[in-house]
Amino acid sequence: MGISEFKKASNGLHYWKTFAAKIQNGVALLTKKGHVTIDNTDKRWGFLKTSTRFDANAEVGMEQFKNGSSYSFPKLGGGGEVTLGAILKANVSAGSPRKKYNLGNVAEGVLAFAIAARFLNKTKRISERDLVKVLNDIKPTRSGTASGKIFQSANAPHPKMKKTLFDDVKVVVNLTAANMDMLFTSDPDEYEVLRELMPSCIAYANSQEINTAALLMYRNGKKDYIDVIADGIGDETGTKVDVNLIINNSRNISITGSANGIQLKLTQISLKRDVDQFAQVGGWTMDKTDDLWGKILGIKPSTSGAVQQIYADSAEMKGTTEEVAAETMRKVYTWAHQQLGSKFINKAWLTEFVEVLDNFATYKEENVALVEIKGDTFHRYDFKKLKVALVGFPEADVPANLSLSSEYIVGASGLPTVRISGTNKNDNKKYELVQFRFKMEKGTGGVPKAIRNYVEKRSGLEDYIG
Repeated sequence: MGISEFKKASNGLHYWKTFAAKIQNGVALLTKKGHVTIDNTDKRWGFLKTSTRFDANAEVGMEQFKNGSSYSFPKLGGGGEVTLGAILKANVSAGSPRKKYNLGNVAEGVLAFAIAARFLNKTKRISERDLVKVLNDIKPTRSGTASGKIFQSANAPHPKMKKTLFDDVKVVVNLTAANMDMLFTSDPDEYEVLRELMPSCIAYANSQEINTAALLMYRNGKKDYIDVIADGIGDETGTKVDVNLIINNSRNISITGSANGIQLKLTQISLKRDVDQFAQVGGWTMDKTDDLWGKILGIKPSTSGAVQQIYADSAEMKGTTEEVAAETMRKVYTWAHQQLGSKFINKAWLTEFVEVLDNFATYKEENVALVEIKGDTFHRYDFKKLKVALVGFPEADVPANLSLSSEYIVGASGLPTVRISGTNKNDNKKYELVQFRFKMEKGTGGVPKAIRNYVEKRSGLEDYIG
């Protein structure tokens, strides 16, 4: 077991409470080498009495037991120490409530409330209090998987008008029942988990784009209709948009001003919560290889004699589906990695590659951005910036400054990954950008439960388009 178990939003609270109670009550804990009882008379355990959650206080308290990279606790009776890593998770996972909600989906509702709060407070940055007020105002409207309300938002006083004009701010949030339960939870422990989503959503609502749009609506001297819609149960296969911001029935509103030289426009949001994956292609057959690598490489792998041979050999291979799929895809990913080597010097391919990534992330819908919320901040990924880095911007005399390379990796699971990095030509610094990763979920009898090819961002992508 590790500290990270106590930080997990879904079950961490249960794990921590169970662990703390067992220490305080002197309950023997199962380890890899049998049961041990931790000495709870050690004064360092005093923080447990006030730490009902694994919060900053608890983390500082646990640090007292840190020895190098491990946490070591004294055994009762002076019998040495036991490390946290040796304590089995089974000690705390029994009776853990099954996670029914998906925090990534719940975040769509939280972000919608934050954006709505910003349009209800057009002249100031919002706080958690403003967001929670919107949440509580909408909560009574919930009916099953739907909720919504129209708010009135005052415009700036106008010398030629006797009455104050009010904008309509309509908020609609539709999520599955379990996600709605979490969004409007009355359970204090669940609410603390929900609160962890709020700082990053508030940061987005206070961003330059939303701030400028809110001020525009405040000062334009007319009644506007502002719709904030998070529909998590609609056509999720036909769109990448998780949170819509629509003003006067238009999703494409130009906003006076710019950020980093890019003209501001109203952004529709494809939302990710602290996750690297932004697309996937399921399966491992030749048609699925065409679906993934065909788009990336700009050629159909199925027309390649080498790939045809890989699948011919696969058909003759003995073994479980898991074994055959793994070996086949190692060969396919190796082939794709080799093909990429000749692509990186082709400007037309580089341009198309950026378009493909954008399509994976947003389906290239008009003015849609991939937005990641993480901790107390957010990152908006703009693939136009990556295009400039790779092929330049001749109209403004901006040269390309990033050269690509790829790496073939086989992880501990034995499954392949192809990772693409960029090296800055000015300082020779290398940035990992994206990777394509093959994954199988364990099943029974050598038949996987799921087979997927993931398209994932890497940390360096944030430096160029985040």
